[in-house]
Amino acid sequence: YTEGLTVSEYATSDGVTMALELDCKLLVNRAACYYNMGLYEKALEDCETALRLDKDNMRALFRKAKALHKLGRHKEANECNRHCLLSHPNDESVTSLGQELSQKLGLRVRKAYKRPAPDRKS
Repeated sequence: YTEGLTVSEYATSDGVTMALELDCKLLVNRAACYYNMGLYEKALEDCETALRLDKDNMRALFRKAKALHKLGRHKEANECNRHCLLSHPNDESVTSLGQELSQKLGLRVRKAYKRPAPDRKS
């Protein structure tokens, strides 16, 4: 991912227009790698850069929340995760992180809403 970002930066400096979407995907994926390596600050930096390119990138926002959580910045992590919950209320990863952060912050933990299955009586 780093090499891809370097090539993109080089191409841009040479006057070639690169898709911001590509840079954003590279940053979000590199952030995931950094996170898995325990490099939470670097993961956070890449997520923030990706969000500057695309403020609506939910993958970047969720990974930012996870990195902030690992860095002990639970209040900020909760804010990010709340935004993710608004657009992905049924995502188990997002819900689980939200419940964990609520416990850390001493907030009331609500049971996740699950839409009932449609009644199949025909």
